[in-house]
Amino acid sequence: MMLDVPVLTWPVVFIRGAHVSGGGEAVDKLSKEGLLFQSIGAQRIKFVPQPVTPTAHPRPLLFHQAGGGSWRGCQSRIYGNVLRGIALLQVAILIPAHELTKRGYTLASTPLLALLAVDALLFCLSGPTPWTPLGNLATLVVWPRRGTVAPIGPYKVTVGGLYLLMNVAGLACRLSAPSEADGGLLVGGNSSASTPVAAGSPAPFCDLINSDGLVWTMVTNSIMLAAFRF
Repeated sequence: MMLDVPVLTWPVVFIRGAHVSGGGEAVDKLSKEGLLFQSIGAQRIKFVPQPVTPTAHPRPLLFHQAGGGSWRGCQSRIYGNVLRGIALLQVAILIPAHELTKRGYTLASTPLLALLAVDALLFCLSGPTPWTPLGNLATLVVWPRRGTVAPIGPYKVTVGGLYLLMNVAGLACRLSAPSEADGGLLVGGNSSASTPVAAGSPAPFCDLINSDGLVWTMVTNSIMLAAFRF
């Protein structure tokens, strides 16, 4: 872009022609450290706008980090609409998981929640592409309108805390205390025609984490991400 800044933070700050990465927070930090007036008194750098030459990407790039840069290792940026696409795919997985749980088949819902947990782990360790199934699918779908580049750090914190840690804890509780319907399914017959396995007695923590409230919390978060990318 013409400002020659890979990721814009609000407000965009230039002091004596030099870009201050971090926006208002960076200026506040300089002020607290007593370096702001030193920056203001520095020699002026002539600002030369960079020529705007949009890069055409007609086909989806999976081996690619949003805004350019290496896609290997821990990525720091994501396209806004790719994030929204991931959130919609999460909802598409969570709703069937909720319905299975509602009907008593908690173990049958665990593969769906396990997919979310693995996807969240890969998202946090690296980035959406080419590592995560949901990230790749979302990129393929929204690529023509992938949106602006956004920092990925805050979303990694949310995904890591809710979709990974809480989800893994919920999965452990579900596996430790299968329902009667799950018992009938595991025996291999209809639960009414076979002897069901008695449901376990989960610990108080599992009473909370194993409740359907966890699934609805993830659904709500995904809907908010898809709608507002907060």
